[in-house]
Amino acid sequence: MSKRGLPALVAFGLALFMLAAEMVVPVERASAAPVDLGPDGYFSTLGAGALPVASGNWASTRRIVFGKQGNTGTYGGATVSGGYKTLAKGAVASVPDANAFSQYGNQAYLKSATTSVAANEALLWADNTVTAAFRFDTNATYSNSFDSATGSYQSNLAQVSDAVGAANYSSFEQSLLRAAPVEGVCTAAQPVGCGSGSYTQQSDSENAYRVFPLSVGDLNGFVGTTSGWVSADANLACPSNTCANGVSGSWLRSAYWDNVPYTFGLRNDGYPGRYNSNYTAFGLRPAVRLGLDGLLLSADSGDQGQNTSGDLRLTYVESGRQLDSWSASVVGAVGSRALSLSGSSDLGSDMGWKIVDPVTSTVLGSGRTSAGGNMALPEAAMTSATKDYDLYVWGQEDGSAAVGLTNRATEPVKMTIRGWQVRTPPAYGIDVTGVTSGGLRAYRIGDYADMVFDHTGALRSVKLETPAGLVSALLAAAGVAGGVGVDAGNPIGWVGSHWLGYPTSPLSDDVTSAFSPYAG
Repeated sequence: MSKRGLPALVAFGLALFMLAAEMVVPVERASAAPVDLGPDGYFSTLGAGALPVASGNWASTRRIVFGKQGNTGTYGGATVSGGYKTLAKGAVASVPDANAFSQYGNQAYLKSATTSVAANEALLWADNTVTAAFRFDTNATYSNSFDSATGSYQSNLAQVSDAVGAANYSSFEQSLLRAAPVEGVCTAAQPVGCGSGSYTQQSDSENAYRVFPLSVGDLNGFVGTTSGWVSADANLACPSNTCANGVSGSWLRSAYWDNVPYTFGLRNDGYPGRYNSNYTAFGLRPAVRLGLDGLLLSADSGDQGQNTSGDLRLTYVESGRQLDSWSASVVGAVGSRALSLSGSSDLGSDMGWKIVDPVTSTVLGSGRTSAGGNMALPEAAMTSATKDYDLYVWGQEDGSAAVGLTNRATEPVKMTIRGWQVRTPPAYGIDVTGVTSGGLRAYRIGDYADMVFDHTGALRSVKLETPAGLVSALLAAAGVAGGVGVDAGNPIGWVGSHWLGYPTSPLSDDVTSAFSPYAG
């Protein structure tokens, strides 16, 4: 090909590229009603009735940061880890006679009911104690009654549970926790207690609790513990067998049904046992029932990405909150594409996002625009060139350790990223420089016809025809590239005959290819 023919051909190709190539992945807004929150990325992967700890172990269960950390504004000025793990996703009915000491046989005085978990609700349990040590009962004549209608009594444990619920979480987080009675407790009058020797004395609590200690039956029902009084259970232990705030373990809410002054507790090494209700070395390791109805995203606590390990932080939609304005686009080259996102709402200018595979209901990637947030698209997970992926964006206010770690969000806007091609195509010896986005796409711009071969079988000539429907587009592109006198009926044939030089034998300066275009 001559030096004169090459620039014209390149110009023709670039003209086609600018006319047809998609430089930015298009997005379009979907219907606004009803509000679609999509899968959250963690709880949406758990089936109803799932028991994550029992199916694996405490160490491998994802930790969720929730509530306040440090000691500012927390109950009693205690240092709080803020970490919780999922014991169950509802619906899970209460079992009346779970036994965490089953190696001793079917002893009625060792059993209790488990905590019920409602549909689309999760039971979370702190990974450490969150208070200093205190007595189960502070009365001079102590007993194992948790609360009672008689004299509107609440044990010290019940009162601390209420106080922790009011102090250790933001008002928004408190609205996410269901306040309801808890199962498996003694509700006899305080001096009387429960001591006739059977779990059949148990009742649901007289009061509703957002925050509460587990029952002894929960150790069996949700973690599978059967070795009380015999050996420690690592799934129940404080981290490194060292509980926060200098306590040696945590209280359980169930009475030891065979003796009025006794209840159950859990040592720092995960060893369940019986303890006097005036014991002074245990604190509260709270459990909560977390509603999942408004949950928009579960993501890495650091950058709000979809990492497979590390702590999770939750983002919930706050009722009535909406985006005022927003825009979204894709920037960068293949392999390093990112989402460019901006907007405003009454939660501020920060935003969050997630990309969902609508077929598998899987969150492929997520992030936020605030400092340190992930904005890289999950290209490696978006493997289809033709699939439509769902993109959700929302206004977001990040939680904090001082206020409460849960993020608040507006109702999301749902869009579609169409025809995403993330697999790197073969190079074919073609290099494109001077662009930072887009890609190469092949288009059919001509048809072969009237092939002529000589007596040896070599191709002597071939006709190049312009496909119907492309005549005007190719004629315009050839004109933009500098073509003069282009065949209006067959512009691609004119391009082939004028700009696709073919070496002749003997060699000549022929650059019009009139002798045999495309004969090679």
